[in-house]
Amino acid sequence: MNNIARFFTIYWCIYFPTGIAYNELPVLSSTDEVMTGIIVLYTYAMKRIYSTNKKTWKEFNFFLGLLVFYIVYSLILGVNVPESVAYDLIQQVRPWSVIYCTWILNPQFTDKQKKWMRGTMLLTLITFIFYHPELANAGEYRSAPFGQLAICTSMTWYLLSDKSKKNMIIAAFIAVVGLLGMKFKYYGQFGAWMFLLFYMKKKFNFRSIKIVWQIAILVFLVILLGWERFNTYYVEGMDNEDLARPMINKATWEILWDYFPFGCGFGGFGTAAAAVYYSPLWKVYHLNGIWGINFGGVVGFHCDSFFSWFAEIGFFGAFFFIAFWKRRIIEINKIVDDRYYKVAVMSFFCMFIEWFGDQSFFSGKGMGYLMLLGLCLNSNYNQNIIDENEEENDISDNVPKKRRKGLIHIGYKFKSKIPRRF
Repeated sequence: MNNIARFFTIYWCIYFPTGIAYNELPVLSSTDEVMTGIIVLYTYAMKRIYSTNKKTWKEFNFFLGLLVFYIVYSLILGVNVPESVAYDLIQQVRPWSVIYCTWILNPQFTDKQKKWMRGTMLLTLITFIFYHPELANAGEYRSAPFGQLAICTSMTWYLLSDKSKKNMIIAAFIAVVGLLGMKFKYYGQFGAWMFLLFYMKKKFNFRSIKIVWQIAILVFLVILLGWERFNTYYVEGMDNEDLARPMINKATWEILWDYFPFGCGFGGFGTAAAAVYYSPLWKVYHLNGIWGINFGGVVGFHCDSFFSWFAEIGFFGAFFFIAFWKRRIIEINKIVDDRYYKVAVMSFFCMFIEWFGDQSFFSGKGMGYLMLLGLCLNSNYNQNIIDENEEENDISDNVPKKRRKGLIHIGYKFKSKIPRRF
């Protein structure tokens, strides 16, 4: 358990500076791929460690099986070259592996490790501002990574600090700093986070009319804050044949039916792989003449829409995507600790907003939300272990020392469903 927490602390402290803040530097451009491979290998190495959350392995293995199916399917269908399938595989495996591996490893940090994690993220945020002083001039520089770093730092501070009004205010101030990034999607994330921090006192109860109205108002405010971009890409922009993202979304719907039910396969459409290994489908669906997605274009908007990814996995893959998040939402709603609950809700909400903006879900920039969500999903699991240990200690304290060893052994063998060492 100590080794896992130590590994994850180091992993966390390396990832946020290299995977988000400075990932655009050429020397760090492949950091997120390398770190994805590291966490997957480490998770398998720790598979038999008793403190890991073993119930998640079954679902993780199912996901890996689904991935293998799409690799074979994509190679047989042959919409694009095999190299595009391999390139896309690297992107596809990242988000799911990160959340599953964090969930499985179940790191339980010491106070010192939490301070290192918070301090590293705060220092990274500050150095990013000095590295980009143009952030201070409103409108001169727009930075999506800065907003993602700020909101993750804010959530981490709130989650890994003592529960107090002071730390809540610090977390809110960190989120305010993120507004310097001047990204419309961040405005929505910021508004939602402030709502969760200071206004929401209870869990979302969808049977309550009051809660439904609160959620409706929150969604309205989020759309209002980001209306300029939302309108451009999903409302009026759908009639503009010169805009890349609306036209890609239209073509996605056509591909879903043309390649029913499994989609056009990895590397086929709407992803970085389909841009690097220029997919024939750009021409088939008359998109190769649009600025930003034309062959050899200077500006690449090929993977500027998250929903275009569904063209590759079809209705079949979309079903499992929805099923995955339905299960996560149910599990989030079962979280008892209000801090873990709020951060889990916010992590999902951040990803939801990102889906309307770009494909950061498949890049290193989306890993922060997924790691935070993975930590939160273990909240009840860890609390149950603590409660059971305390119960056994209470029983043991009332039993003579000569009988304690046998009693603990009986409790371990017949009562506990979670393996422990004594």
